[in-house]
Amino acid sequence: MHRLVALAVLSACAYESPSTTTVRAFNQAIAARNGDELDKLLQNPFEYGGIAFRDSGCSRDFATPGTITEDRRGRFLQCLTTLGMQWNPQRVMLDTATFEHHGGFTIEARLSLFEKHTRIHWLGYEGRYSAADSLPTISQSTLETLRTQGSSDAPSDPATVARLAREPRTARSTPYSYAIFKICVSEAGETTIGGRYDASSPIAESVFSELVTHWRFRPFLVAGRPVAVCAMTRLIAPKEKAANATKRIGFAAPAPEGFTIVGYEALVRLRTLESSNFKLPLAAHSHSNHASVRLCIDGAGAVTRADVVESSRIAAYDALILGHVRKWRYQPYVLDGAGTPICTNVRINLGRSPMAETTRPQPRARARAAP
Repeated sequence: MHRLVALAVLSACAYESPSTTTVRAFNQAIAARNGDELDKLLQNPFEYGGIAFRDSGCSRDFATPGTITEDRRGRFLQCLTTLGMQWNPQRVMLDTATFEHHGGFTIEARLSLFEKHTRIHWLGYEGRYSAADSLPTISQSTLETLRTQGSSDAPSDPATVARLAREPRTARSTPYSYAIFKICVSEAGETTIGGRYDASSPIAESVFSELVTHWRFRPFLVAGRPVAVCAMTRLIAPKEKAANATKRIGFAAPAPEGFTIVGYEALVRLRTLESSNFKLPLAAHSHSNHASVRLCIDGAGAVTRADVVESSRIAAYDALILGHVRKWRYQPYVLDGAGTPICTNVRINLGRSPMAETTRPQPRARARAAP
């Protein structure tokens, strides 16, 4: 009996998600420069969101993001094998993974289930959401090597600690305050926030936004020339919680102007109308097993905006999903006694019946009780 229990535990520990299996195989194929194996792991066609190729010919041939069709696929696979990418296992979520290659550049892979196989359908700059978001990305650790002023540690002065203590903790999914920003550094070293992707609350977003105003960096150099870059950056307070942080950066849309993006966990307890049960035809599942929507509510809890940020690959289903989520209703997200407009990124699982929404694919953490 004990032996059976032990075998069951070992089997559970050995489980690897389909996305992780695909990413691991992709990483091995890159290391082996095996174009044939890469070909099996990339959807055909797939979307390209920009890569900082070291090879000048590859940079020229793939200077513009877009769809990689069959006629360009062989050349693209050849260019991929020149990158020497390294996969970070801690940066694999349900449908995204991050790789780092020469000089600290990063690449994001987005995955979906296609015809019973998990494949990469998008490959490009990390956190890229739109065509305007065109700067190459570097890792957060590479960004830190450029720092000349400021610190990523949240201020520990009594006033800041008191501000963070006002966060609505019962709705928070982590035992720490956090924000995830895309930090951009110009060719002259000027620092801006290129996008606000997630935060534990509007208070945390405000505190960390103020912190960034004090940051200064040297320009990022490639072959001795300055290049404008961005880095997906995770900020956490208190500092001692950072080592065990479970929040990870995954594919999501940044907050629209005037809103804060919060983790969907913050809204789960505020739902007042359950989603209506309906099914999508099975044909949708052969194209993708999910879609993602950016959802915004006003101070009264009404849905004021819903945008598809990751398509189901079928326009009719995207429209059906949007019509569905616009019917959702929430209690107000209350901050300092007043309803506050917020947004969140919601992952819609197409393969479930009835159709259901999930949080962004991140490990759940127990919320800390209010003092």
